[in-house]
Amino acid sequence: MYSAVKSNAMSEAAARAQVGEAVDRVLALNCEPTNRVFGDSYELIEFSASVDCEIDGDEAVLTVYYFVNADDYNEGMGDFNYSDCMFTIE
Repeated sequence: MYSAVKSNAMSEAAARAQVGEAVDRVLALNCEPTNRVFGDSYELIEFSASVDCEIDGDEAVLTVYYFVNADDYNEGMGDFNYSDCMFTIE
């Protein structure tokens, strides 16, 4: 699914291999909705958070993306499964 959403998406393990502890920092942040929705019936709402990081001395931005079921979000269900996420580095 991720490659359909973000062409440069990567797993947590791949992100850790490139930016190490920055993954822990971004995972500790509160995510905000991005106002993007996905799926044929707009069933997923995207949330994200970002931190500055470095790759080989160059500045970069690590972003984590989570996708929440729109029905659960609209019904106010507070315990979302945030284990399904992806990362980008730009």
